[in-house]
Amino acid sequence: MARQRILTLTEGQLTELQQQRIHHEHPRVRQRMDAVWLRANGMTQLRVAEMLGISRHTIADYENLYEAGGINALKDCKWGSRVSLLQAYADEIDAFLEKQPPRTLEEACDEWHCRSQLLCRNGV
Repeated sequence: MARQRILTLTEGQLTELQQQRIHHEHPRVRQRMDAVWLRANGMTQLRVAEMLGISRHTIADYENLYEAGGINALKDCKWGSRVSLLQAYADEIDAFLEKQPPRTLEEACDEWHCRSQLLCRNGV
């Protein structure tokens, strides 16, 4: 088995990790903080992986993130960053829904489907 790195953190870094692992709004970030905090407190990658229900390789990835960019790197949420094509029409959608509120979700979907078909035909 490969020798595992030892994470040495200052008291301030441990305190910030402790706070973020409980209070950060995103569960994936909390998981990252948990992993690094547990590793810094002497647990093996395998034990942390078992506790958190993730792979040992994921634990190593979190350690690499931390070593490359510190706590801010663990907070970086780059997943799910695709923007909906409808985002370009957000103001138009809001205005339409305020002017003519649909009575049901089905009615709203049907109306927007008709409007989007018109936009597509017009090359928008």
